Formats: sequence, structure tokens, C-alpha cells
Amino acid sequence: MSSTGPDTPSEDELREMSTEQTMLTGAATDGVYPVHRRNRFPVPGTKAEKRSERAVAALFAIAALAGVAFIVVFIAAPWNWKPPGNSQNFRFYTPLLGALLGIMLAALGAG
Repeated sequence: MSSTGPDTPSEDELREMSTEQTMLTGAATDGVYPVHRRNRFPVPGTKAEKRSERAVAALFAIAALAGVAFIVVFIAAPWNWKPPGNSQNFRFYTPLLGALLGIMLAALGAG
């Protein structure tokens, strides 16, 4: 839906705006006005900013690996019950699925 009010910028004006200006204009159009906004890292390219970026990337990589491992265990691991005397590896099926899902969700929640 597009509204054409007096405060709504044209498409040409929107193309010339930066990402932050576009975000603030969109929020103002919806009646939302930020009271306080600050940059987490005022100086771009600092060691702290890069360290944070690497930490988030590592958490997403851990989540992706746990997700792939979850799918592999779900498909390939034995899950059928077998009588005593046979391999009892099926008993690890559910705990493995739970642990991998927990790791994946924890890594996504922290990232």
C-alpha cells in the first residue's frame, strides 16, 4: 500500500537517501519516532566491532553445522528398537536429536 501524503517522499528522493535515512523516514511515515538512537561502535572498523562481527558469524556457523548434523542423524542414525544381545545404538537417537537441536537454537538465540 502506498500513501501519497504531503510528508511522503517521492521515489526519486527515496533512491537518493541513505539506508538509515530511509529507515527513519519509513518509521516517521508509520508514526514512529525514535527517542534515542546511538551507534554501538561510533568509530567504524575498530577491533571491537570486528570481534563482534566474527563472534556472530561463528555462532551462525555453529548453528548451521548443528542443523546439518541434526538432519544427518535424523536420516541416517538407527532408531528401531532391537532386543538385547544386538547393537543398542538406537538408544542414542533421541538424545542426539535433542542435543543438536538445543545447540542450534542456543547458537541462533545468542547470535
